[in-house]
Amino acid sequence: MDLSSQAFREVYAQAKKLMPDGAKGAVLNGRPMITYLPDGSFYYARESRVGESGVQRRFVRVNPVSGKESPLFDEKAVQSAAAAFGLKGEEFPFEKVSVEETESGLRFVFPAGDSRYIWKEETLTRQPAPDPTMAVSPDGKWRVRVKEGNLWLCEEDGALLRPLTTDGEPLYPYAVPAENTDRVRRTIQGDPLPPTVVWSPDGRTLLTHRIDLRGLGTLSVIDACDRDGQAHRPRTYTYRCSFTEDKAVPLAELVLMDLVTGAVTPVQVPPTPTDYSPLIDYSCRAAFSPDGHFFRYTWCNRGYSQARLYEVNSQTGESRVLVEENADVFLNIATYGELDGFGTYGASNLVTADGKYTVWQSEREDKAHLFLYENESGACLSCLTPGEILVGKLVEYNEENGDLYFMASGMPDTSDPYYRRLCRVNLFDPKGVTVLTPEDGEHTITMGKDSFVDTWSRADKPPVTVLRRKDGTLVRQLETADITRLLQLGYRIPQRITVKAADGETDLYGLLFLPEKTESGQKIPVAEYIYGGQQKYNVMKAFEWEATGGREMQGALQEMCALGFAGLVLDGRGTPGRGIAFHGKCHHRIHDCAGLYDHVAALPQLKEQFPVLDLDRVGIYGHSGGGMAAARAILQYPQVYKAAVSSGGNHDQRFYQSQWVERYNGLYDPENYGENDPCALVGNLQGKLFLAHGALDDNVSMQQTLRLVDALIRADKDFTYLTFPRDFHNVPSNPYFMRKRLEFLAQALL
Repeated sequence: MDLSSQAFREVYAQAKKLMPDGAKGAVLNGRPMITYLPDGSFYYARESRVGESGVQRRFVRVNPVSGKESPLFDEKAVQSAAAAFGLKGEEFPFEKVSVEETESGLRFVFPAGDSRYIWKEETLTRQPAPDPTMAVSPDGKWRVRVKEGNLWLCEEDGALLRPLTTDGEPLYPYAVPAENTDRVRRTIQGDPLPPTVVWSPDGRTLLTHRIDLRGLGTLSVIDACDRDGQAHRPRTYTYRCSFTEDKAVPLAELVLMDLVTGAVTPVQVPPTPTDYSPLIDYSCRAAFSPDGHFFRYTWCNRGYSQARLYEVNSQTGESRVLVEENADVFLNIATYGELDGFGTYGASNLVTADGKYTVWQSEREDKAHLFLYENESGACLSCLTPGEILVGKLVEYNEENGDLYFMASGMPDTSDPYYRRLCRVNLFDPKGVTVLTPEDGEHTITMGKDSFVDTWSRADKPPVTVLRRKDGTLVRQLETADITRLLQLGYRIPQRITVKAADGETDLYGLLFLPEKTESGQKIPVAEYIYGGQQKYNVMKAFEWEATGGREMQGALQEMCALGFAGLVLDGRGTPGRGIAFHGKCHHRIHDCAGLYDHVAALPQLKEQFPVLDLDRVGIYGHSGGGMAAARAILQYPQVYKAAVSSGGNHDQRFYQSQWVERYNGLYDPENYGENDPCALVGNLQGKLFLAHGALDDNVSMQQTLRLVDALIRADKDFTYLTFPRDFHNVPSNPYFMRKRLEFLAQALL
């Protein structure tokens, strides 16, 4: 297609409507943020349209028994008071609200920018937002921060009181994560992390770690941009990162600190190999017992072939192993919240409050099931969830009656085996698993004391939010998402598809987005969005209209569709969510990019289902693990893929952080890891290849793409390469890249 033509300008203008800024606020009541209050009621913000694109929010409080609702607070009074602080406009000035219980009643806290606005007793006051460099105990009594590798107690204003440790070093610090995922970005953007600590319930004891970075190799990035008008020379930032062939990796050594006595006690568990931190909120592997006397900790070895659940005495640091498991492939444990977790606890296991029993999630029988252990004897008493279901996140455990609530997929009565629904089983009277959310779709649950709120949807069905009692009885429907404006922008509802894998037997699931209009006899090129990482599946199961991190919704498949492509996304073998036999196809085969051969096998089948598709014009694109997969696709299957856009790709796993790679590909073996090198395939290039990378990327080093660029140059191959001097890993959030990717594929295939 001629990019200067009027036809392209028109379709590009339509595609731009669906980019992040254009689609903002296009859906109402699609994702209510439910918060339960101490009295058992809950609240959320109901949205309505103001003008063409504005959104007004009314906070409602709902009785969980009757379903009756009332205003959460006097919104007109709050809005009037907010005007005194310069917060004006048609929209209600606050998107979020939290409720804090005080001795004199409830107060409502509205976070906005660098301030918090507090409404109490008919008065609105403003306070500075909490200091992001501090961690605060649950009772608000203690505050800690890190200085020069040591952890300090500090005042409310951040002033240092006394050190809790004195032996911290730059390469052996306390309470900070490893350096190899986000360090440079946070340094340049001034975005500090609070100390990595886990508090006991009474706030007296904290658990943290000491990260050993000594002996690690370094990587550097060059900031060539003059950000402040004074940098006349490029600035270099260096961080430490371990590769798979390295003997030294970041190790987290757990320590307990008593804030009253000042005692620092080492925890008697082996150091944990870590690419970030085992105590970060979204992947935390430690949780205190309700009385604070013990904590549990899920430890994994390097390569994730062994895991142990430790119970640790919070005063002495002494530990015992409650459960240990070994695997021939890998243990799908602590996957950063994708498949497991319990609240903020990043692994699907729990210990009952009396310390007598442990529930442990395992894929030892292929599908993820829950097993009940007796802690005194160490005996496995039963499998709580037999059959074909696959257990995901644990949601809640009732200590009084033994009921355990969890998410599970693989139900025989769903149209897609990935759909997760809320289930219940009793630990001591397992009469079978009870499904509490009957709808055929993907469910998101917020639990209360006697009820829960469920928002469910499918990729082809907008969200519906309902209130149910704990036994699953429907109380009432709360909201149905309004997607009117989204459809007006040109949003295309995808078609759910099923094809066979390359083995001719295994069902695979995906989505196909078809343009709204096609001329009679016209053939449509295909643009496939791929992610080649093994830790997550890529196909959207819930209805999506927004993306995080400033990216485009649904991997830009809507924009591709607006240009005239048929957009495709598919999950092959080697991805999670279907059991270890399916997931384990990637083991020692990480260069298959989570079933790239299945993507190739799917295309002729899709042609049979949708004859309008033109398989002579197939393009593919992706970022990070998807960048790896897109480049690999056009080099390994040049007869299939005629164009590819690869951004931020970790193309060769010998040069990527060890913890991610070794989890799925096993420990370093020169021959096996040598198969990852895409430079050996550059002679195959026939189609159009566009490579991009952020110069400041501290997740996937730009070395990865530059090695591929060098090999292509030496092979005398034509290709396009673009460096983003100010970008870190998140290149797809750059509007310039969004445009260049669309233009490249349009010019190559339309």
